[in-house]
Amino acid sequence: MTRTVWPMLSIVLVVFGGSAAALDVVSDPIAVWDDDVYNRVTDVVYNPQHDEYLILFHNIRAVSSDIYARRVASDGTVLSWFAVVAGAGEKHIDAQASYCPTQDEYLVVWTRQQDTGTKDDVLARTVFWNGSSMGPIFSVVADADHQRAPDVAYNQFDDEYLVVYHNHWGGGLEDVAAQRIRASDGAFLSWANIATGSVDRHYPHVAYFAETNSFLIAYTLDQKGIYAKVASANLAGVSVAPEIVIRFDPGLPGLVISFPLGVAAGPGGYLVAWQEKSSFTSVRARRVNPAGEPLGPADGFLVSDSMSAWSWGDTVGASSGLYGNFVLAWAADLPTFDDVEGAVVGPDADVVSAGPLIVSNEAHNQTSPALDCAASGACLVAYRDDDSQGAQADFDVRARLFRPVVFSDRFETGNLSPWSSSVP
Repeated sequence: MTRTVWPMLSIVLVVFGGSAAALDVVSDPIAVWDDDVYNRVTDVVYNPQHDEYLILFHNIRAVSSDIYARRVASDGTVLSWFAVVAGAGEKHIDAQASYCPTQDEYLVVWTRQQDTGTKDDVLARTVFWNGSSMGPIFSVVADADHQRAPDVAYNQFDDEYLVVYHNHWGGGLEDVAAQRIRASDGAFLSWANIATGSVDRHYPHVAYFAETNSFLIAYTLDQKGIYAKVASANLAGVSVAPEIVIRFDPGLPGLVISFPLGVAAGPGGYLVAWQEKSSFTSVRARRVNPAGEPLGPADGFLVSDSMSAWSWGDTVGASSGLYGNFVLAWAADLPTFDDVEGAVVGPDADVVSAGPLIVSNEAHNQTSPALDCAASGACLVAYRDDDSQGAQADFDVRARLFRPVVFSDRFETGNLSPWSSSVP
């Protein structure tokens, strides 16, 4: 089904330093998936080779939890869907993916929960770009106890993937590990224990920075802080490398960090975004330069403070988009229903340059957004839609296209088609 692309549904324009940035919502809500069960969006991946997005979500039924995928074209046209994994009696959740242009395929990674509750594994499979074929399911790690919450990034220089995940051992300790996988044949390369200690480190997210051929792996410290490490492509020395303190304040005993972090890489380095709760709930972000040095205030900079819905398991989606801007999306607690908000952070400033903008505002709750952006076009944010207004058995998947637009000296920069006649 093709969705109409409207030239101007909602615009936020912010002027700063002689230029301006805007967020332009360029589609009405896109119906990605409708059924009568619980669905939750876990990832959105832009495919530059075919100019489309892949939306991953898990579909929870009485006897199983399956992972589905839906393709959406860059103009909002809904394309084919397919099941990445489906198995009665097993629970497959929290899928993440990264695209490899040399193989024209994705590596999808996820958690398989065992019915006994005593073991979780990290599984994966390759998926051809349109879902027409898939490789066999294999275990990235299937050790004792629990391995959970994987994330994956593609390294274009070495044509390989890096999968990060957290271990939850029987004694209670949680730590972070990583596995390299060659894209051409699926061979396992080096493995490393990224971080461990007497305080749990868990729920890692990873971004690849091509200019230095390295990764930033960020993770929460028992939900009381955010630590990270910069890892070389071959993981050499990462186990003993110093940890980077992104956010930690022992003077705030009430500080709680929502564990699905947003991590993205742009022209100037990395950005880490998160929700936190202390005296109030806020969305915050902090930059990290390519050498692994955190920039700006120790508590990050404020993205949104007045309309952020607190959920310990709700992510802040992050991506690098047009002109190297970072784009963020999160669930917001407005007076009537939860909605999805977005914002733009410039490539070299500790400040929000556009937003917050309400990306999705329907007469029911929208939560758990994920997004990815084209380098020279729009971003797609997908989210869980409570179409039944409260019935836990019915959450559908919706999406919306929006994009950052940058102005300078009252003229739109870049080679973009006119998008609004009302903004000079």
